[in-house]
Amino acid sequence: DEYGVYPNIGWMANPNEAIDRIKATTTNFRAVNDIQVHLTPLKGLRVNYVLGYDYSSSVGLLFIPKGFNTKPNGRSEKNTLNTNMLNSDLNVSYKFELSPSVTLTTSAGNSYQYQSSSVFGVINDKVSSIDNVIITDPASAVGGSDYRAESSLWGNHIQENISFKNRL
Repeated sequence: DEYGVYPNIGWMANPNEAIDRIKATTTNFRAVNDIQVHLTPLKGLRVNYVLGYDYSSSVGLLFIPKGFNTKPNGRSEKNTLNTNMLNSDLNVSYKFELSPSVTLTTSAGNSYQYQSSSVFGVINDKVSSIDNVIITDPASAVGGSDYRAESSLWGNHIQENISFKNRL
């Protein structure tokens, strides 16, 4: 009503109260970049290098104020997810014509990939009654998570291609 009183409709939140009083936001950021170098220093010799980086971050916030019909003590939550990925590839090839009908191509390369992720979350079901100020007491947190992971892999290759009359 006009006085900000929302009738309790039972086991679920009053939809009008939820729209008016709950604050839920998500902020996302992502950056994807790479540097590529392609060289042909000699006839038949090619050098290709790629360094790539991908970063993403997401932050989710939820605030239910004290006095909400279905959560009388209120609730606040924060969750974050951050990911870093790095990729480094170096490939070198040399093409040599053995005869007018036979061509040899030797190639070698190295690849390295790295990824790290972190997830953090905290939940509190006792919040301050000050309007527009979110105060969360860490001592009254009722749940949370903290997870971190890292992985990396690398590999090398050497390959020889033989072409006969440009068909094999």
